Amino acid sequence: MITTSTLLLLCIAAFVAGFVDAVAGGGGLIQTPAGLVLLPQFPVAHVIGSLKIPAFSGTSFAAAQYVRRVKINV
Repeated sequence: MITTSTLLLLCIAAFVAGFVDAVAGGGGLIQTPAGLVLLPQFPVAHVIGSLKIPAFSGTSFAAAQYVRRVKINV
């Protein structure tokens, strides 16, 4: 079971990672170790896999916005 304090720390790490990712890229360098340290009871594959979902979603949304705003010559 995830405690409230662990959940709060994960939310803070996700916010910091999102900020770093938006400014310079590489937010996963913060979020992945935080997830592995704060969730030791889960298998590594589950933690990393669940962290890939928001990364994929963010990249997909950014690509869709780029395609909508920039004219692409095909």
